[in-house]
Order: sequence, then structure tokens, then C-alpha cells
Amino acid sequence: MGLKSVKSIKNVNELKKDKKNKETFGEFNLGKTLYIVISLVLTIVLFIGMLYLRDRLSNDITYDSVVTVKKACPEGEVITSKNADTYFTIAKIPSENNIAGTYTKIKDLVNNKSKVNLEVGEIVANKDFTNVNEYTDDITHPVLTSIEASGISNAAGGSLRQGDIINISIITNENSSDTAGSTVGNITTSETAITFKDVYVANAKDSSGADIAATDTTTAATVFSLILDQDDSAQLNDALNKGSLIRIEKVLSDSKAEK
Repeated sequence: MGLKSVKSIKNVNELKKDKKNKETFGEFNLGKTLYIVISLVLTIVLFIGMLYLRDRLSNDITYDSVVTVKKACPEGEVITSKNADTYFTIAKIPSENNIAGTYTKIKDLVNNKSKVNLEVGEIVANKDFTNVNEYTDDITHPVLTSIEASGISNAAGGSLRQGDIINISIITNENSSDTAGSTVGNITTSETAITFKDVYVANAKDSSGADIAATDTTTAATVFSLILDQDDSAQLNDALNKGSLIRIEKVLSDSKAEK
């Protein structure tokens, strides 16, 4: 009986100990779970608060869509529908960083000629371009006329390029009652006068017939394509057919385009 009583007491103590351990383990699990839940809730609340704060700050900032340089654009480049998307892209910038005269659409740059080198990331403004449309928009019946360098004099040494602006003088070599000038024998030579002003050079080709890039400063151009009014083109071709001396000068100022 004594041994059984001792064993029974031992079993009872072990059961109490196991019960206490289970209660302690349960309390531990409950505390840990509560800690994780509270931490998770606090994290969610903090995250939502940060989102709210960000939205509030974003609402206080206004943005503008502007044209920026995607690929470096060299000085003298004429922007066309083919290369516009190569050089430029649309970006959003804070309104406070915007500058006067920026472009908001890439298509508005077509038929503009760059005045300066434009680096990647720059915001594009109209001060950086010559608007060559100013030289062609007022032509009622525009036509494309090509002239070979052999038929003209002083054609800027073959340096004419797409986007250049030129003045054309016709020196008439014929006996005409309405030609002002001096008469030598039966030939009346008119005074040199600018017949066509601010003519747009649409294209320049080399001796092989290949197009010369607007930024090419070395290749000599031998054929020029000009945009003229239909009547002016007919007058120029008539003068060339009659052997009149045609003189071309390159306009270095783009004051008309800037008006």
C-alpha cells in the first residue's frame, strides 16, 4: 500500500505538471499570436497612412506633358514625320519646372530645323528651332522644283542642305524693252535683282544622286529641290531654258521664321 500510494501521488504530480505545462504553452501561443496580429494590424495601418499621405502630396503637385529629347538631335537637323519619334518622346514634369514655349506634341516639331545641339533629357522649346513652315504656308500652289548646280552661280559652294533658306536672283541675258539695264550690242543685261526671296530647300543630293543629310557639312550638293509657287517655278525654269544666269545666296538669318 505504501508503494502504491507513493506511485499514485507521483502520477498525480505528473498530471498536474503536464496540465501546468499545457496551460503555460497555451498562454505562450496565445500571446505570440496576439503579438503577430497586432504587428500586422499596425503595419497595415502604417502602410495605408503612407499611401494616403502620398496621395495628398501628389494632389498638391500639378504635372505638364512636354516633349523631351530621347536621342541626341544635332544642330541643323530637319525634323520629319519619319525621324520625329526617333529623337523625341513625351514626359510628365512638375508644372513648376516647365519653361516658356515648350512643345506638348511631337507632331508639332515636323518641318522644324534645330538651331542647336539637343541632348538627351532636355525639354524641347520653340526657341531651339526654326519653323520652316513659315516659308511655305503662304504659297498658294506649291510645287517641288529641282535645279542642278551646273545651271546656277554661287550656290553657296555646294553647302546647301535640307531646311536651308535661299534667295534666287535671275540675271536676264536678252534684248527686251521691259528689261532695266545697259545694252551692249544687241544684248541687254538686266541689273542683278533678287527675284525670289526666302525659298525653302526641301532636299539636297550629291553627285551620285543620294540624299545629303541636313547635318552633313562636307559633301558637296549638286542638285537642289526647292518649294516654289507654281508660277514662280515656271518663271525660274523658263529663265534656265533661256540660259539666264541664276544666282543663289544662302540666308543665314531666320528672322522670318522667328516672327
